[in-house]
Amino acid sequence: MRKFIISFIFLGCFVFSLSADELYVVKRGDTLWDICEKYYQDPFLWPKLWQINPQITNPHWIYPGDVLCLKETPEALIEATKKIKGQKKKEISFDWRYLEAVGYLLPYKEKSMGEIIKAVGEDKVILGQGDKVFIRFKENVKPKLGTIWTIFRISPVIKHPVTGKNIGYIHEILGTVKLTHIYQHMVKAQIVRSYDVIYVGDYLKPYEAFKPFSISNEKPKNIKAYIVASRAKITEIGWPEVVYIDAGEEQGLKPGQILDIFREKKNFPPLPLGQVLIIHVTPKTATAIILKSKYPFHSGDLVTALK
Repeated sequence: MRKFIISFIFLGCFVFSLSADELYVVKRGDTLWDICEKYYQDPFLWPKLWQINPQITNPHWIYPGDVLCLKETPEALIEATKKIKGQKKKEISFDWRYLEAVGYLLPYKEKSMGEIIKAVGEDKVILGQGDKVFIRFKENVKPKLGTIWTIFRISPVIKHPVTGKNIGYIHEILGTVKLTHIYQHMVKAQIVRSYDVIYVGDYLKPYEAFKPFSISNEKPKNIKAYIVASRAKITEIGWPEVVYIDAGEEQGLKPGQILDIFREKKNFPPLPLGQVLIIHVTPKTATAIILKSKYPFHSGDLVTALK
């Protein structure tokens, strides 16, 4: 096996007649949410910022060095972006911390050790990075001051796209909190990182840092599995989206393996769609990120390993 830093390819932004104060260069750890909060004083404007920067293919995946336009995009930029294919590409090393947000699929609901019960000082229901919150832990949990906890949410039951059977629940990783004050019946904490919108009522569990892995040339034997859902809950799935697969450690899957995706159609040979990289496994399921997609993936597409 060889050590590997995940790298993704993205296409640069063409900027015409924009002054320095109308541009922003993404720094490590930035999100569209954070940038909107800083420049517009409203983090919920992030969909608008994404809209005026069509070179950003996925709003959850921006990279240090990306150039964002902070004001309405000129027509010239829109036209240039349409013609961007074939221009010089830039390679960015991926930040492993973002993989903490991919989540996982389990056949059961993971037990919560606590939940967010209220924002500090105001009646906010929707929360984000920097917000202070009150947490109520389960009676058998003894939280320690200064510790980091993961915020998560559990999806409704996922039905298998091929068999129609209940397959489990997606556990969405939303962010992290740091415990700042411990009181008799509750704990005060600050959200130190948010990967998605956080709500009052979201759950907590102990924080576990994502463990980098090595790319493996090893292929699981006789693997035949299916994409059952995507993190973004969309039907047309492409690079660099996260997907969940109905096979895991018991079927020989390991982080670092690259698998092939096909679409099966009766009386036709399987259509090759692209490849995924396994980044997290449980005994019966796996989480993967799309490395390349010739065509959009769908739930129900076949996951296998070509020799």
